[in-house]
Amino acid sequence: MNFRYNLYFICVMFKLSIWQYLVLSILTFTFSHIIYQGTTSTKKIIFATIQCFIFIYTQNLFFVIGTHILFNVLVYFDKANRNGRFDF
Repeated sequence: MNFRYNLYFICVMFKLSIWQYLVLSILTFTFSHIIYQGTTSTKKIIFATIQCFIFIYTQNLFFVIGTHILFNVLVYFDKANRNGRFDF
C-alpha cells in the first residue's frame, strides 16, 4: 500500500495530472497482483479504481489500508465458506 502514497507524491513532483496518477496507480496495483495471482487478478481493476478514489478524496493512507484489509477478510471468509471450513 505504501506504493500508492509514494506514487502519488512522485506524480505531484513531476506535475502529472490526477488522471495520469489514477491510470498509473490502477495499472501498478493490477500488475503487482498479476505477478502472484496470474491473469485472474485483472478483475481487481474495479477495486484498484475504488482504492484510488478513496486515497484522492481522503489523502489518508489508513483508509485505503483499512479498505484493503476489510476486502481481504471478506474474500477469505468467502473462500473458507466455499471450501466448507465454516459450518454455521
